[in-house]
Amino acid sequence: MLLRAATPRGNGNEGSSINSYYSGMAQLELRNKAAADADLRKVFMKPDRSLAYHLSRLALAGENN
Repeated sequence: MLLRAATPRGNGNEGSSINSYYSGMAQLELRNKAAADADLRKVFMKPDRSLAYHLSRLALAGENN
């Protein structure tokens, strides 16, 4: 429940690329694959920060789950 409450939901324009990555990873932990994929793909619409592009590509490929 705590992880679900900490996962931000919005229009996808808020925050940085690393925040979208964190949100996607939280969704993966919640076994919410569709939401995780959507959040991880939002990363590429924002400026790359803190290796967010690289980490998101790994997560989408299933390499760091």
